[in-house]
Amino acid sequence: DLTVLENCLLACKEIEIVFNLAAKNTGIEYDPGHEHEMFVENMLLQIQPLRAAAMRIVPFFLQVSSAVVYPRKEGIIYEKDAVGEPEPSKAGYAYAKKMGEKAAIWYAANTSMKVAIARPNNAYGPRDESTIATLHVIPALTCKILRGDNPVMMFGSGEQKRSFIHALDFA
Repeated sequence: DLTVLENCLLACKEIEIVFNLAAKNTGIEYDPGHEHEMFVENMLLQIQPLRAAAMRIVPFFLQVSSAVVYPRKEGIIYEKDAVGEPEPSKAGYAYAKKMGEKAAIWYAANTSMKVAIARPNNAYGPRDESTIATLHVIPALTCKILRGDNPVMMFGSGEQKRSFIHALDFA
């Protein structure tokens, strides 16, 4: 449980780099009504590994953020668009990730730790959540198709364009 500092300190003992991919990230069906839970848990998952790495004087830290730090926008989203309010449908998770980026920048400026930030977009893989309410888009659509849903319901107009990356490719 990386929300607990002592666990993070144990994980950071005598290592040279931390890849912080820890997050509670659910599907869009789960998030409404759970914003506070998503914010608090994800804030701890951002800050506790950073604190522990700094305390253990770990030289390198990769803070893995999320594309939800960008605001909702039609068309192509560019790096310069990562200002303002993040994606509202995942507000608790998005604000925690955005604040995790800011915390990583602070630690880079105020400790000897070198920090990098990555924002993967729509990663999917074999350990995705298993209940339909918490699934991300790829496994959710796959489950709906395999169970014979007709029509397959999805959010939005169906005209959205998104990039996806398999967890192994991201790694």
